[in-house]
Amino acid sequence: MNNVLKRLADDFPVITGLGAIYVFLSWSYAHSLRPGQPLTTFQKKGLVYSSFFVFGMGYLMMFGGILDWSKQLLFTCIAIWAVLVASFALWRERRARLRQQNRESNEG
Repeated sequence: MNNVLKRLADDFPVITGLGAIYVFLSWSYAHSLRPGQPLTTFQKKGLVYSSFFVFGMGYLMMFGGILDWSKQLLFTCIAIWAVLVASFALWRERRARLRQQNRESNEG
């Protein structure tokens, strides 16, 4: 148990730092595409959901390493995480569209 906590304490800041670097680089790149203008809605959503995926994948890899998961199990969990993030993004997009349609039908 002590070894698990030590590995967690060692790995958690590294993964969090690498995730933060990813967010910064992605944000910087998105801003470089449209200098002087705010990010588009698509860019913002892409940044948020890709960041969720990167952080989640990093933490899955950390726990998989600590718990000695097989590579097949780890990659399966990462694929499931990707499907969950994509499903959540699609669900939110559909919900926003329905809300917009309801507003338009109530106004008209």
